Amino acid sequence: MNKIENLITNLPQIALADLDKVPTPLTYIGAVGFEDRTLAVLNESLKLGKRFDQIIAIKYKPFDSRNKKEEFQKRLDEQNIPDENVKWVTYNRYEPEEFLENFGVIKKTIVLASNVIVDISAMSKLLILVLLQGFRDLDVNLTMIYAEADVYHPAPEKFETEKKKYKKETETLPIFLTSNLYDIVTTSSLSTISMQGYPLMMIAFPTFNHRELTALINEITPQHLILLEGRPHEAHNYWRLNAIKWLNRKVIEEHLANGEILTDEERIVSTFDYKETIIILEKIYQSHKYARKIVVVPTGSKFQTFGVFLFKQLHPDIQIIYPVTKKYADKYTKDYKALWKISIPAFSKFLLQLDRYRKSGLVELNNAIKFALKT
Repeated sequence: MNKIENLITNLPQIALADLDKVPTPLTYIGAVGFEDRTLAVLNESLKLGKRFDQIIAIKYKPFDSRNKKEEFQKRLDEQNIPDENVKWVTYNRYEPEEFLENFGVIKKTIVLASNVIVDISAMSKLLILVLLQGFRDLDVNLTMIYAEADVYHPAPEKFETEKKKYKKETETLPIFLTSNLYDIVTTSSLSTISMQGYPLMMIAFPTFNHRELTALINEITPQHLILLEGRPHEAHNYWRLNAIKWLNRKVIEEHLANGEILTDEERIVSTFDYKETIIILEKIYQSHKYARKIVVVPTGSKFQTFGVFLFKQLHPDIQIIYPVTKKYADKYTKDYKALWKISIPAFSKFLLQLDRYRKSGLVELNNAIKFALKT
């Protein structure tokens, strides 16, 4: 077993979450979105009589009138948590750096906390990354919880209907789930100055909004593109993989025909098992780290995003960017059916182990260079 295989084996497992077994005192951090699963953890905690000692509620800016702020506040009131133990913070999707700059509010709130739930169910992918980056030096027992939706839109019938319209009526590809791209953003903690001037490789997770990929290619102009196409958690959703492939292949074919991309590759990776994401990213990195500047676009699933976060800890020289959209579809997901968790005791110490893995590779490289110079 090589080093990366050994590392992957020892990473925490995904398991069904039992809130009753999460140790106390307990701090809850969650985002107020518009999906039903926004309230999943709070609903389950009320059913179990599991009381949170502190709450950090993240509200989005720009505000979406569908966001369940009133329902969220009602759940907090039902928990009978003192007002002074509830902190509201704002995450500006258009200016994510602001959130990192104001992260002191969160740190001050949980400075004495020993157990923290991070509920990623209603968090944007970039918010997950920014939040976990801010947690790197916090020695808390972190439990990341994800509410799996019961229904994911679009429905296959809706997709097939729109696909037929494209073939019969228009050359404009249909768009699902998101629209109106605002910008491509990053933060200082997710950026790097490494490999400046080298050919650019972009690793992206294609979505139902093909315009995201179009914007990324036009803005970033990669010489090398690799798409990590998501294999859904459940078999009845496997049609989504081919649907997303069909939408985005149209974009790729156009750019290949124009000679704008030199290399185009595809990989299939689980949307659920985050370890697969790390394994594939690591293979790509080891093959191209000396010849490409690597940019990763985490537009995949929430668990794939966690995999990207860990990969960034292993290789700080990669850059992460994110396409921010202005609007989400009316139908995105519906209900929730299961809570999943990843438990990481002593979070900062856990990340130090990843750092040791990275530095061990640098030591081997240094020794190889010394040996080469002597011979």
